[in-house]
Amino acid sequence: MKPSSRVKGAVAAFAALCMIWPLHAAADDVYYVDPIVARNMRTVDAPLSAQGGYVDVPASDGVAAEILYPSNDACVGSTVHISGLGPAGVNHLNFLDSIFQRGQLDWQPFYLLKITLKEPCSNRWLIFTGFPHLVLRSPNARAGTMYYADLALQVGNSTHIPLGPPGERDSKHVDFDFGMLPLWAQRGRYLGVPLGPMIQLVIARQ
Repeated sequence: MKPSSRVKGAVAAFAALCMIWPLHAAADDVYYVDPIVARNMRTVDAPLSAQGGYVDVPASDGVAAEILYPSNDACVGSTVHISGLGPAGVNHLNFLDSIFQRGQLDWQPFYLLKITLKEPCSNRWLIFTGFPHLVLRSPNARAGTMYYADLALQVGNSTHIPLGPPGERDSKHVDFDFGMLPLWAQRGRYLGVPLGPMIQLVIARQ
């Protein structure tokens, strides 16, 4: 089945987004040599279902994640690789390519999620017929905590897209809805995601 013009519009929009900001590389982005980072990193490889599904990322320093995604046009054999890092490990990273910086007085990064989608076909984009969700479970969250996310597409240029904040406070079960992306980053009810490049989410709180 060929994608509709609406789907093509979503692909074109996200392709344009990937040409905006220059990439700022950091050693932390590739090599996790710090023993605390290595000890707290949680990595999951799972099949990517065209019918939709979910992937659980085990807790890292008390924070667990779940990715829920809708139906999509992935071909047979597609996979998703996810790495999650909680507060203890994040405190040992320098986010040179994020809008959030450790040590600032306002939003503090506390969770890092890196996602790579791969498929054996020749497609360059994965089209979702809706929007994924990222659910964070943080049982030790303090009262009054608020959350925000910096989504970066690392595809030769680093494109930063704000996500959130969710309309909730005091929540130990935080649901980031990708449908909350700004209107310039979405088209209708479709979401196009590049296959191969890493997608990084830096979650911050205050």
